[in-house]
Amino acid sequence: MAHYAYISNKNHIQGYLKELEEVKKKQNSLTYEDVEEDQQKLSDLVKEENAIKEKIKLSLCDVIKVIPGANEIDENGQDKTEYWEKYYNHGYPDWKVKRTSYNTKAGVHTKEGTPFRKNYAVLGGIYDPVRDAFYTPSPGKYWTLDEDSCLWNPPNGWIEDGNGVWKIPVEKPDLSFLKEGELYVWDQESLTWKII
Repeated sequence: MAHYAYISNKNHIQGYLKELEEVKKKQNSLTYEDVEEDQQKLSDLVKEENAIKEKIKLSLCDVIKVIPGANEIDENGQDKTEYWEKYYNHGYPDWKVKRTSYNTKAGVHTKEGTPFRKNYAVLGGIYDPVRDAFYTPSPGKYWTLDEDSCLWNPPNGWIEDGNGVWKIPVEKPDLSFLKEGELYVWDQESLTWKII
């Protein structure tokens, strides 16, 4: 059984939509009093519009839901992923559908099959059309995405506790010295705890 993720780029394209609206206004304001000049302007605006549409197409998408669905391989051994993605997308014009593999994690298939889109899609996760990969949102400001696994690497100096949990490398200071209303926060740039 295959799984399919419903995705939407709505939260990532607002700036591009405003740019697109401005280009459309410029196109509509052409008067064609100087036909040759306005045709050149229109040609340039159409190129600008297409460039913005390409940015929208390549924008990150949020995973809205994940459902079980039909197996992507038919009885003749042919991959029908595109067919099923379109099938499950029917009736959802604002979303797209992408197949996801329950058995893929960190770019590796856990059952020795072919890895698919780096990781299994999770609700609230991200689909990246440039990488053709699913991954979780960044856990923090200084975390970096590993291109091979599409998992997040912790900031420099952090240590793993043996259970897959990353921890700040320095124990939290004694809290008894804090005044009322003060808190300790970790400052990744200086690799120290600071009082705020």
